[in-house]
Amino acid sequence: MRVKITLACTICKSKNYISSKNKSNHPEKVET
Repeated sequence: MRVKITLACTICKSKNYISSKNKSNHPEKVET
């Protein structure tokens, strides 16, 4: 599951990079 999360984070990071950065409620995405 960690692999799926990593892939999802990578994809989401591209689309929701600003949103994730603003919310900062997903440390895993930032770390990834």
